[in-house]
Amino acid sequence: MGPAGRAGIPDRGPGGRAAADGAERALKIAVTADPHFDLRARCEPGEFLALRAAVFAARPDVFIVAGDLVGLGKIHLPAFFDLFADLPALKLAVPGNHDLWLPAGDSYRYYREDLPEISRRHGFRLLDAEPAILDGVGFVGSVGWYDYTLADETLELPAGASYEAKRCGGGRWNDAAFVRLGKSDREFTDELLARLEEQLTQVEARVERVIAVTHHLAFPEMRAWRRDTPEYRFFAAYLGSRRFGEMLERHPRVRYHFSGHVHAPSRLTRGGLTAINVGSTYRAKRLEIVEV
Repeated sequence: MGPAGRAGIPDRGPGGRAAADGAERALKIAVTADPHFDLRARCEPGEFLALRAAVFAARPDVFIVAGDLVGLGKIHLPAFFDLFADLPALKLAVPGNHDLWLPAGDSYRYYREDLPEISRRHGFRLLDAEPAILDGVGFVGSVGWYDYTLADETLELPAGASYEAKRCGGGRWNDAAFVRLGKSDREFTDELLARLEEQLTQVEARVERVIAVTHHLAFPEMRAWRRDTPEYRFFAAYLGSRRFGEMLERHPRVRYHFSGHVHAPSRLTRGGLTAINVGSTYRAKRLEIVEV
C-alpha cells in the first residue's frame, strides 16, 4: 500500500484519543479514495488486505472513502464496505463518477436513492445524503462534478471536440456511456453546489471545525494528468469544478478538503484550509491521516 500522509498527530491515549489532560480532544481521521474494488485484479497482490490492515492499525475515530468505491460493478459495493464492518469508527463516504456508472438505467435515481440505502445497510453514511457531526467536528460531502471550469485554458479545441458530448478526436470520457443523469453536467453541478452549501450552513451553526469531502477536484492547481496530448488535455474539463473551491474558501470553518479522482497525490493550502488529494492509483491504495 502507498505511503500514509500525516499532519500533527500527537501521542495518543487509550481508545485512540489525545491523552493530554485538559487539552482539546482531537479526532483522528483516516481517508482513502478510489478503491475501485471491482478491479482488484489490477492491484498489487494483497493491496486491499494491506489497506484494511492500515486502517485498523491507525485506530481512527472517523474513516472516510472519497469516491470511486467501485467502477462498473455495483454488486461489489457491499463486499468493499464489509472489509470494514468491524472497524469501531464513524464510517463516511462520497461516491465518485464511477459509482454512478450503470450498464443501463437511471444514474440520478441510483445516486439519490439506492446508494445512500446500500451504504446505510453496511454501516457507512453517504455524506451526499446527510452530513455528520462527531465531537465538535462537522463532516460534509458530495460526489462533486464538473462544469468545464477546470478545462485546460491553453488548449485550442480540435475540430469536432465537444465538452458536452465528452468527445475529442478519437477519445471519449466514459461517463458519456455509463452515466445517465437526465440533466446536463452544469445543471448537476449547480444542484450539488447548492446542496453542499446547505450542508455547510447547517453544520457551521453547530461546530467550529468542518471537514469537506468531494470525489472531484475543487482547485485547478491540483489538476494532474498523465499524457500531454490534445485528447488528455481535453479530459481535464472532467476533473472537477473550481466553483467548489471558491465556495469552500467562503467558509472559514472548513479546515480540510479531501478529494480523489486524479490518481496523483497533492496538497494545497489556502489560508486556514488544507486541500488534500489522496492519490490512490488502480494498483496501489493510499491512506491519509490527519487530526482535527
